[in-house]
Amino acid sequence: LRQVADLAENGPTEEEVAMCKASFFNGLQSLADSAGSLARFYAREFQFRLHRSPAERAAVLESLGAQDVQRAAQTWMADTSFLMAAPEASLAESVG
Repeated sequence: LRQVADLAENGPTEEEVAMCKASFFNGLQSLADSAGSLARFYAREFQFRLHRSPAERAAVLESLGAQDVQRAAQTWMADTSFLMAAPEASLAESVG
């Protein structure tokens, strides 16, 4: 959660955006190497009702910049909350 808070406050650097895009583009280029990867790509597109080709997804990514990432981080909400409490002393002693 600290990383998201940092992105919301400061945004990513241009270098971070460039590295992320390069990694993503490399992944898109290797989709055709595996039938399973290609199937997962299109299943995800279908699941989210986007129905884009790899080239269309790449074009969307190319249009994104650091400010887009920062805005997304500012609106992001965790979908799960974890609450932790210290164990009871008697339980901790019995466990060892």
